[in-house]
Amino acid sequence: MNTDGPPVAGQGGAKPPREGALASRLPRPSDEPAVSRSDQIARIIESRQPLARDIEQVQYHLLHLSEMLTALEQQRDRMVQMGEEGMSARLRDIDLAALQYKLTTELENLDRLSHRFARDTLHIGVIGRARQGKSRLLQSLSGLTSTEIPDGDRQHCTGVRSTISHNPGVAPYAEVWFYTMRGFLDEVIAPYYYQLRLGQPPDRLDEFAGKPLPALAANLSTGYAEPQAKYEHLRRYRNTLDQYYRLLSAPSPRRISPQEIRNYVAQDTPDGQRTNVTHFAVREVKVVCSFPQEDVGKIAMIDLPGLGDTGIGDQERLIATLGHEVDIILLVRMPRAAGDQWSDVDVQLYDLARAALPDLPLDQWSFLVLNRTSALSNNGDNLKNCRDLQDTLTSEGHMEVIDCLVADCANPQEVQHTVLDRVLSYLASHMTALDYRYARSCQDRLLSLQQDTHAELEKARQALGSVPSAASEFPLFQRLFRGVWDDLTGGLERLLKELDGQRTRENPVFEAHVERALEVCRTDTVLPSIEAIEIRRDRFGSYEMAYQEYLHELRTHLTRHFLALDEGLRLSTDEVKEQVAAVLVQQGRMGTLTPSRGVDFLRAMVDQMLQEYPLFCASFETLATFELSYRGFIQYRIRRTLDELTPDLTSLALSSHPSAYEVLECLCSLYHETLYKVRLALTNWLSEPNEAAFAIAEEFTDQVLRAEGAREGWERFYYEVRGEIWASEFQKFGESSMVRRQWQEAIQRVDEASRPDRFQFLRGGEEGV
Repeated sequence: MNTDGPPVAGQGGAKPPREGALASRLPRPSDEPAVSRSDQIARIIESRQPLARDIEQVQYHLLHLSEMLTALEQQRDRMVQMGEEGMSARLRDIDLAALQYKLTTELENLDRLSHRFARDTLHIGVIGRARQGKSRLLQSLSGLTSTEIPDGDRQHCTGVRSTISHNPGVAPYAEVWFYTMRGFLDEVIAPYYYQLRLGQPPDRLDEFAGKPLPALAANLSTGYAEPQAKYEHLRRYRNTLDQYYRLLSAPSPRRISPQEIRNYVAQDTPDGQRTNVTHFAVREVKVVCSFPQEDVGKIAMIDLPGLGDTGIGDQERLIATLGHEVDIILLVRMPRAAGDQWSDVDVQLYDLARAALPDLPLDQWSFLVLNRTSALSNNGDNLKNCRDLQDTLTSEGHMEVIDCLVADCANPQEVQHTVLDRVLSYLASHMTALDYRYARSCQDRLLSLQQDTHAELEKARQALGSVPSAASEFPLFQRLFRGVWDDLTGGLERLLKELDGQRTRENPVFEAHVERALEVCRTDTVLPSIEAIEIRRDRFGSYEMAYQEYLHELRTHLTRHFLALDEGLRLSTDEVKEQVAAVLVQQGRMGTLTPSRGVDFLRAMVDQMLQEYPLFCASFETLATFELSYRGFIQYRIRRTLDELTPDLTSLALSSHPSAYEVLECLCSLYHETLYKVRLALTNWLSEPNEAAFAIAEEFTDQVLRAEGAREGWERFYYEVRGEIWASEFQKFGESSMVRRQWQEAIQRVDEASRPDRFQFLRGGEEGV
């Protein structure tokens, strides 16, 4: 066998998956030949973490898109019921159900991908039918014994999934995760009821324990062995429930010693008696130990229960584990010494593994281990049959893997050299490329889904057809529009004249806030006492230094009070916005378009009504977001009046022999003088909010009434919403207009939720694609 690359057994070699954007994040082994294998594995794990976070963001966006598609589908269904036949047919042609199905599928795929990239270890899964040597292979790989990894040569031994993690220098221990009562009923018991057609599964544990099992249907109980065997499995779960039910409410994880592991994972006792049922309550066991092999890195082995038992759910759990938890698979097969060949059960296991991760060809993430036994073993010397199966893997078994390895699973040195070295080297050199291929496949499907979504949205936009029109209604509309246009222009012009007349007057709202701030400054001076001045002087050893520090404190304390002017400025600007909105609602008759009023009316018009009218939309947005602030409008002006409270600029210096009384007198004089200057300055600016109000209102009026094409734009807008504005005159168009608008809004929300960047988790260049 070629061990330098990733050959496919029986084909002389296959190309490894090519690397791209994800791979470019990783340092490549060929760039640094001295890097150890464990360091290479650590870098692979580290490079996965950012991608896992990016995938989680895409999952969040896709869930939001699903909600928006559901809303669009509900709106579509309502419209189908009320629409004319042609429109209803076009609406039904929008295949939103197919989009939702694809979306659900891709969310499940992303969940597997995210889980894979978020792990802090690389995982090697060991699978095979019962009694093929899986447990002995794991013992040889990990250095553990049959105490920690039970084995047996009679019936199925392992009954629970186990994860065996490498942690250098750590004494072995294990942690047990139990099913909850709800999880046990839903994941373990319910599948038996569904598959065996036993009716509604029990909803409570006491119901499962207290009621007799429903009888197996006659068509399943007569002549068919498998349903009866599965029914007996279910009966055993019920009849032994009293031996393990307390564990279903036990906290997880429970730390146990190596000697206790068998009791939680094995189906039988050490002497082969099939009486152990504790594992029925166990979801998973995690074993931590130090592997004997050097330069292993952050890896873990996953031991899956042997297939071939008649328990229901085993295959589903195997597929779920392989898809979510496993990076590389080891398929274990022990040829019979007396003669053997590839059979249906081998192909079925291979196909089962392949179904776990369709995005990656199984021949790029699986090894086949043929368990070689000696003449002294119960199986006898099977080396010849190992070679025969190895040679006929593809020709007769029709299976392709990275490599088909022959090793004695009970021989630790042989397993570590023949199996573990080969697998770890492959992981270190090819996992980056495999990750990229997997991620690229998911990404391509997401981008295809995004294109499909936009194709359906285009059908949705066209589904309602053109706005219905009647020749007889247009003269009526023109007459009504002329009236509302005159009212709207007249109302805005009258408002401008009113605001123009107030430009030089003090704004009463702003003036009240200024007076309130000045009053607080007069009463809350924080001037120090004589005692405090003396303490400060002693601290600094100088009245001069104490005086300078008090100047800083008075200045900052004074200016802090004027931050409250922000509220007065906001109320002043809100007032003019509400005045403009009132004209639009009343004279412009736009009140029927949205229940919002005042500033909220302007925002609602931007969000809901004017997206197709960029000029009007921008003007409404500018008016709605216009603000005056203390920092931008007043602060820089007040700073000019504060020089006397600045040590380097003050004109009032202390004498050559100062005292605490002199310091206090100077501080009082400077504070009140500065406050007087601030009052004079603010008094001069009391009219400026009115100046700003007139300016923004005039700018708004210019853009929505006087700009080129403004009247024609409003005429188109009013015609579109005529049924809502003039409901009595255009009654039959009112409902249609509102439904049309709601439909367009629902489409717009889906369009926003399905932007290409919402589907993208692979970033940057994609070399080698």
